[in-house]
Amino acid sequence: MAAPTPIPARIKMLRGNPGKQIIPPEVEAPRVTDLPNAPDWLGEVGQAEWYRVAELLIEMRILSRVDFEPLAGYCHAVEVRRELVEALKKAVADGELVIEEGKTHGGGTRVLANPLIAQEREASRQVLRHAIEFGFTPAARARINPIAVGQKSKFGDLVEQSGDAQRRGQEARKASN
Repeated sequence: MAAPTPIPARIKMLRGNPGKQIIPPEVEAPRVTDLPNAPDWLGEVGQAEWYRVAELLIEMRILSRVDFEPLAGYCHAVEVRRELVEALKKAVADGELVIEEGKTHGGGTRVLANPLIAQEREASRQVLRHAIEFGFTPAARARINPIAVGQKSKFGDLVEQSGDAQRRGQEARKASN
């Protein structure tokens, strides 16, 4: 059985730490504070999704430059899915939901569905896979601690300061060895 995917420390902190376990420090990519431009290769729908989502990720303080390519992949998946949905709507309107009907060798009826149906289903799965990685699903958001997102708790920066102190202590121990 495969091990569960590791969860980044920043996401763990956003979810809260009810067990008060020490969250080991990890190398963090610098967070982005300004809205980045969407990649030129994204179409209109993908670029609109980029700006919509990037703004939210910046607000949550979890977007970094290394996330740009996965974010572009998510936006592209959204764009492809929307194109397939539109093509499927047109196929339904044109009466092309069933491509071919015929008889099987056993005398039964064979119905071949429009391949757009399977393509749209797979595109939806791709969007969902990307969405889960960024925490865009209701289940992923339910695991995030809202106090940690943009609000100060009654303890202010105490949690961040204790994490910094732990890191400095670990670095000092490494240096002395």
